[in-house]
Amino acid sequence: MKRGIKRSFGIVVFSMLLVLAMAVPVSASSKVDPPKYFRVVSLGDRSVNLRWSKNTSVSGYELYQYDTASRKYKKIKTLGKTKYTCTIRNLQAGKTYKYLLKAYKKQNGKKYLSKASNKISVKAKKLSESVLSIRRPYYTVKTKKKVTVWNITLSKKVTLKKGTKLAVTAKSGTAVNGYLKNGDKISIKRKYLKYTGLDVNGKNDYTKTVKQEFVNSKGYTSNTNWLIWVSERTCKVYVYKGSAGKWKLKKTFPCCVGRWQNRTASGIRSILKKEWSDTYNGYVLHFSSGTGTTSNPNGCAFHPKVDNRMGQAVSHGCIRMERSDLVYLYNNCPVGTRVVVF
Repeated sequence: MKRGIKRSFGIVVFSMLLVLAMAVPVSASSKVDPPKYFRVVSLGDRSVNLRWSKNTSVSGYELYQYDTASRKYKKIKTLGKTKYTCTIRNLQAGKTYKYLLKAYKKQNGKKYLSKASNKISVKAKKLSESVLSIRRPYYTVKTKKKVTVWNITLSKKVTLKKGTKLAVTAKSGTAVNGYLKNGDKISIKRKYLKYTGLDVNGKNDYTKTVKQEFVNSKGYTSNTNWLIWVSERTCKVYVYKGSAGKWKLKKTFPCCVGRWQNRTASGIRSILKKEWSDTYNGYVLHFSSGTGTTSNPNGCAFHPKVDNRMGQAVSHGCIRMERSDLVYLYNNCPVGTRVVVF
């Protein structure tokens, strides 16, 4: 009988200890996963853009910058859970900065921090005015009738004659921002505009120094040791060899880009497939899947020109090139090579 009582008592004690063990809080670091793939995306003019993988299960993030005086990382920003990028501005050109990131959760009135992410180091740069001026083409338009618009530069209303030519930044929306020939910025209702094209200029080009400074400031990476930048503005294909931050210009080729109705698929892409095309009687390098798949794309591609036009925005989205230039791309740039359309 006594043995049974002792046994029952032991079971009760064991159960109580088990409950207490389960009630002991887990350490804060094990509650929150540290941010993943924390990295430098690009360098601006004395600024740096940082990015990391999304994680909606956390409450937010804390960004830390290394302080050389205290030799410790100090928190400089608290960011919401929907944030996965952050730009730090007003840095000192030529100075090296170090950063790390932590995620946090708020539970029952307490804040739990994750362990630190990987540490990154970056040297701030002062970009040239030529690099800062690089942009995608604007839409060329003219007014359908005499219209009064708001001049943002002068902070007053101005009247434009019918047929006034200007450039605007978009082809959708009720109102769009635009620029007059004198550089004044305006806001105008889109219904008053007739779109005519893109303000490309195939006769112009950037210097070799500017071409290299631009891609290296952006921090572009590639799955190969080659990189291609398609400049819509100059209608040129720039081919680089190297690695992120160390790209060296190898070739510059003229091309045709997509017209205003069918802009070339912009952004950061990659060569998906290379093949010989009987349709074009030449090489084709696909870099946009379109409505197809990665293994069988049918979107934008580099392909031979179809007429004598070059240096214009006239294609239906693809990049038209000379056949001999396509041979160079085909022979040197493997599948996976990054293609930047900007």
